[in-house]
Amino acid sequence: MRLKNFDYSFHGSYFVTICCQNRQPLFGKIDNHKMINKWWHKIPKKFPTVNIGEFVTMPDHFHAIVSVGSTPCGRPGHTAPSHMDGHMGPSIQKIIAWFKTMTTNEYIRNVKNNNWQPFNDKLWQRSYHDRFIRNKTEYYSIKEYIINNPRHHK
Repeated sequence: MRLKNFDYSFHGSYFVTICCQNRQPLFGKIDNHKMINKWWHKIPKKFPTVNIGEFVTMPDHFHAIVSVGSTPCGRPGHTAPSHMDGHMGPSIQKIIAWFKTMTTNEYIRNVKNNNWQPFNDKLWQRSYHDRFIRNKTEYYSIKEYIINNPRHHK
C-alpha cells in the first residue's frame, strides 16, 4: 500500500482513508462519531508538528486530511524552511497507528460499559489508504469530496 522510497514524514498534506475491518458499519451512531472525532482532534496535541484538516466519520470508514510540518491546513504546497529540508515530524504511519490504537481502546471500553456493537478480531483494517496532496487544487478537491461524502452514502 505504501509508495516505495517515499518518506511519509515529508512536510505536506495527506488524504487518508481508514476502513473498519470487513467494512463493518460500526460508526453509525452519534456516540461513535464523537469518540472518533475526540481522538482525531487530539492528534495536534500528541504530535505538535501535525495539523488536522477536513474529516468525516462514516459508518464503516473515516476520511481526513492531515498535514505534517508547519504547513497550516489549507496551504498545501507551502515550502518548508530550507534548514528543515522538508522532513519535519512523525510519519503518517505513526500518526494513524496512534489514532487507531486510541480509538480501538475506547471502542472496547464502550462495548464493555455502554453496549456498543462488538467487533470481530480488529476494529480497523490492517492498513489504510493515503495520498500525498500535491497542490492547492487537489487539496480543495479532496476537501470537497470529504464534505460531500455523506451525501453519496445514503
